[in-house]
Amino acid sequence: MTRFVCLTAARDTVIAREADYGTPAGVLDRVAELWAAMFGFPFTPLDVALALILLKVARARDSSNPDNWVDVAGYAALGAELEESFRTNRAL
Repeated sequence: MTRFVCLTAARDTVIAREADYGTPAGVLDRVAELWAAMFGFPFTPLDVALALILLKVARARDSSNPDNWVDVAGYAALGAELEESFRTNRAL
């Protein structure tokens, strides 16, 4: 898989998941709320994106499934978007 194929697949996956589950920020925010309730520690949507990247990295260590790399690219893009949104809203 080339980097361009990986990035295109990540883009397509992010678009498809938004159609299935709603905005990424909304989904990651709900996961953060559930983790906070479960573990008694505050989480942010960015924490969730980072944790999911780590999950995919752990899988990639033991598997040659290219989907792991596609998912890392997708979660990284979501994290970048969340960080930009936070920075923009914080400045207001």
